[in-house]
Amino acid sequence: MSSKVYITTQIKSTSNITIFAVPKSFHGDIGIIQRNAILSWSLLKPKPEIILLGDENGTKRIADEFNIIHLSSIKCNHLGTPMLDDVFAKTKKIASNKILAYVNSDIILTQDFSTTVQQVATNFSEFLLIGRRWNIDLKTAIDFRDLNLEKKLKKLIWDRGILASETAKDYFVFPKHLFSEMPEFAIGRGYWDNWMVNRALEKSYPVIDGSQTIFALHQNHSYTHVRGSKTEAYFGKEAERNKVIGKVEKSGSIGISNYQTKPFHLSRLPRVSVVIFDLDERIVQKINDILSRESIEVEFLLIATDRAKEKHIIDRLHFPKISKVFREKENELVTKNRAIEIAKGEFIVFLKGDCCLLPGMLNKQVSYFDDRSSTVDVLLSGWQRGEGETVLELEPWKLLPDLEDIHIWKFWQLWQPLRESAIMFRRDRLEMFGGFDPRLHPVAANIEVVLRMVLLRGSKVAWLPEATCHCDREREDWENVVAMASDIESVVNCFFERSLVPEWMRELESRARYHVMVWLGWLMYEAGEKERMAEYLGRSLSYSPYQTQQTAVSWVQRFKKFAESSGEELGERSALDLLLKYFDIAEGR
Repeated sequence: MSSKVYITTQIKSTSNITIFAVPKSFHGDIGIIQRNAILSWSLLKPKPEIILLGDENGTKRIADEFNIIHLSSIKCNHLGTPMLDDVFAKTKKIASNKILAYVNSDIILTQDFSTTVQQVATNFSEFLLIGRRWNIDLKTAIDFRDLNLEKKLKKLIWDRGILASETAKDYFVFPKHLFSEMPEFAIGRGYWDNWMVNRALEKSYPVIDGSQTIFALHQNHSYTHVRGSKTEAYFGKEAERNKVIGKVEKSGSIGISNYQTKPFHLSRLPRVSVVIFDLDERIVQKINDILSRESIEVEFLLIATDRAKEKHIIDRLHFPKISKVFREKENELVTKNRAIEIAKGEFIVFLKGDCCLLPGMLNKQVSYFDDRSSTVDVLLSGWQRGEGETVLELEPWKLLPDLEDIHIWKFWQLWQPLRESAIMFRRDRLEMFGGFDPRLHPVAANIEVVLRMVLLRGSKVAWLPEATCHCDREREDWENVVAMASDIESVVNCFFERSLVPEWMRELESRARYHVMVWLGWLMYEAGEKERMAEYLGRSLSYSPYQTQQTAVSWVQRFKKFAESSGEELGERSALDLLLKYFDIAEGR
């Protein structure tokens, strides 16, 4: 479990640090990107010492322009790639500060970097500070004279930033006396960053994840400077050599950090906000159970849908840290988004009226997040239903074990495992990424927000493979399967209309819609809605990558798979019946 390092943003940074980097050639977009980054470093307060190493085109010119140190002569391998051990050794010889920061030359830093570094260095004599970055498309020169620039950059992250993987590390901050020896790694190739993390842990240096207090902006760029592009940089011969000489066997990801920075607040904030819907006479018992069984700080937000009817229940509640949110006649999802804004917890859970939390499960969920530092934003779990000896434990992770492989065209797999009361969100990320889409059915909105956070904003979703709540109803459902199908379509439409959908994903839109239409056909087949089944299968034809006959074969294959996932079997007779029904209905129209 990672320990907390609280950072007070109001404290002005006074400590000097040395930032060093090895820029690429300053031409085209990468020239603009690197200039933006280096200029941002030069404006930090107090102004850091900056050392640029290497003789790539434009490096000396930029160093002269910004009045910063330039070391042109560094050791390179036979392919001309700079060697990390020489870069670190030469920097240490001339650096005038005790704290060093190796930063990739496409990373924009803001004042929170200096603030975090100073307070970490005050608390630790030895450490390695790393963190996740935010990817943004920014290929124009930034006007750093703008007094509101930091606010604008953070709004850009808020609106369009995409979290990079926990394996991507772009800054390494450490005291000068550490890492005095290292293998001859090739810079800009894979595995040396993993070695840094693993080496620090082997030496018992605190490895600190600064992601929650440092907003590092990575300006997206191509990899034309590397023969073989990005794949070669990460997995090519030079990367493989890095792995061998560094004996890199562990991942070295940010997720294995043993400390993480957190913003400091004068008043103690709750770890979890529990939002409770559908208030009834059991609410007092629900809250008592949570307070008596959880050791972490919890706050409650009660959503009252009928002020007059539920007022007598609310008036009887005298627990600490309870907020009342009156929904009146507004959309349920609008109310949930208001609750997200009002809530103060680091994490948030939405508890429906028919569900109660199982003992100690908030503690378990929060511990899961803490064990993985800042890298998980959504935690899914199972649930129970039934009473006494007939209690049934639902294990949805068995339906979708590989959450790393979530895709919009695997939509049908994601629909079944999610239950609102069995999901815990990192609250600030849920708010940052826009909360729930009020245009959708509440259950559909849960699916859409997970898809959006994971596929469009870089969040990581994980399983806690046990039940965290008990629910009376078999499942959250619609009035009928027809209404459900309509909402499923709405999720797909809402997803693809978002401007953040990347081009490579848009190219797969037809594939996604094809699979969804076939799945909806299956739902109608199961419900006995044969005409609607034919309608959805007919609509799938316009998205199918196959000829009509091949498409029909694909339907049967998909239906068999859907049946297997439900523990059923679709025999050949049923499959033939399916096709005959489709073509009979289609011809009769």
